[in-house]
Amino acid sequence: MKAQSIRARASHDVHWSRPALGVGWEFAPGMEAAPGTGYGVADGHGGHRLHGSHDMKLALKWELPDVLPASLDWAVEPEIVLPTGSRSAGMGGEGTDIAVPLRVSRQQERMLATARLAWVKTPGEDAGWSAGALVECETAPALWLGLELLHEAPGPTEAFRRGSLGFRREHSPRLLVFGALGRSRRRSADDEHSVRVGFEYAFN
Repeated sequence: MKAQSIRARASHDVHWSRPALGVGWEFAPGMEAAPGTGYGVADGHGGHRLHGSHDMKLALKWELPDVLPASLDWAVEPEIVLPTGSRSAGMGGEGTDIAVPLRVSRQQERMLATARLAWVKTPGEDAGWSAGALVECETAPALWLGLELLHEAPGPTEAFRRGSLGFRREHSPRLLVFGALGRSRRRSADDEHSVRVGFEYAFN
């Protein structure tokens, strides 16, 4: 189970996810289903506040076995975002979003590097893509610090870049806490600054 709270600010608009929830179920070796959704609050210019549910996200995580080179871990993580959220509150999308990411990672001693390339499709747009990289270092026992950079072009008329600094700490084999500070830059909108904190708990 994963729960987190996210605060994002762009100009005078502030959006909260409190909470955003997700669960994971390993139904076969190397394959995990991960649905998620949440509840949001939006504070606009002038103090106007809106509430509503987020869209439903359905994801599949498939770790590819016996893929060369053996020093790399490969995974395909397709996901669908269904427009179940509150459109009147600005929490829901106009249609179904689809993404098919390929993730490649390698761990060496106290460093973990991950690259991600995805095909994405949003309603009313031609297919787009996204690419990102994440580097994490174990600075103390069970404490990891990371830097992530991401470029997304979901369509020919829209693109943005995102960077974040974060941490994750393994308090026990079952409990993990995490947090991050991020910034997004779009071509046709104000920069967005975000803060997120949360935890993951494994029941088995």
